[in-house]
Amino acid sequence: MALSKTGYYDKPEGQDLFGKMVATNTYAATAGLAWSTVDVLMLTHPKGYLPTLARFAYNTGPMMGMASAFTLATYLSTNVRGKDDRLNYFIGGFAAGGVFGAWRRSHVAGLVMGLFFG
Repeated sequence: MALSKTGYYDKPEGQDLFGKMVATNTYAATAGLAWSTVDVLMLTHPKGYLPTLARFAYNTGPMMGMASAFTLATYLSTNVRGKDDRLNYFIGGFAAGGVFGAWRRSHVAGLVMGLFFG
């Protein structure tokens, strides 16, 4: 199976952590690079290659971190609890919100986005 064709729901929940990580991080990297392009071209206008790459890393890295936190928390809660239900996705969404709050340096934003993602 090619890594680019890996889907999140190819295997049951609680199995194939690596495949699920690849699937979610592919979407996160795509969204992060798209948003970074908009940010660089229309909002921040960095001067030079290094500041431009830094803006791409600033936007794409946390998005991939949120995807990884969601996937890992959902995987772990499924295996620890032994159930595949909506609570696992809520826990994963809340973990992603925690990464968002750390990125924005605001625990309130992390809480709100954790509830939203959950």
